[in-house]
Amino acid sequence: MEDVKVYKTPDQLIEIMLAKGLTIKDKKKAKKILTEVNYFILTYYSEILKDKNGRFIKGATFEELHQIYIFDKDIKMLFLRILLDIENEFKTALNELISTKYGYRETAYLRDENYDKHNPHVKRCIHNIESQIDQYGKKNEAVAYYKDKYGYIPFWVLTKILTLGNVKNLFDILRPKDKLQVTKHIYDLELPTNPVETLQEMLYIFVDLRNKCAHDEFVFDYKHSHAMLPPLKEHKSIENPNIGHNDLLAFIISLKYVCQYEVYTNFLESFNMLLDNLDQASTLFDKDDYMRILSLK
Repeated sequence: MEDVKVYKTPDQLIEIMLAKGLTIKDKKKAKKILTEVNYFILTYYSEILKDKNGRFIKGATFEELHQIYIFDKDIKMLFLRILLDIENEFKTALNELISTKYGYRETAYLRDENYDKHNPHVKRCIHNIESQIDQYGKKNEAVAYYKDKYGYIPFWVLTKILTLGNVKNLFDILRPKDKLQVTKHIYDLELPTNPVETLQEMLYIFVDLRNKCAHDEFVFDYKHSHAMLPPLKEHKSIENPNIGHNDLLAFIISLKYVCQYEVYTNFLESFNMLLDNLDQASTLFDKDDYMRILSLK
């Protein structure tokens, strides 16, 4: 990857790409795009179109590079929408458990003894949630209203300021029976073997991918650093044994378990439509090629 630390004009950037073998069909349009899209970001996508020597593959075009960028941007928006639904579903399941079992005041449901005494992260998780209350409690209208008027914050109101990361951490510290109750609420399909442990791995992927999407990071070749889906029935039909456990395919498999059927099928239709758009705009790779690059087959 070339040094992009020193500012270069769009014209200079075009010359750099041309020197590395990239075909640019419309320099005027490319120049306009380079004034709108950070070249540093494009350099990450360009790795897909390069050989081992760092030169662009024969036939690689700036137009295809830009389409890859657009595709990655579009799937991030698609992922964020469905992850928001998943976040709300987890919050609903946690609220059902916590509000009925541990009370409606934060001084009651945030007691250490309500959670797994064998989990070393209980105090830290509760402290982080209390910090969320201190930091955002006055900014969120619903939270501030309940605190000022009633002197407490019901859990269903607290969820307004909890992140998906907070939700994952809260799920992690639940007592085993409580985890199972939430798990049964979440799964839309029949429970897999080791349902709680499987759901925890899914949550790791959901939180990580949500954060990458929200911060506009590169997700085209996404892989989680340590989360690992165990073998599920969906893996039996996957020819490549190295995919479907910590990548985009693992994410899509996980969605099948936690989303309602109609939501999941709508997601797949939208995702396939974006893949088709990329395929139609591509001259170097076809849809199957991109599915392999995305670790989908």
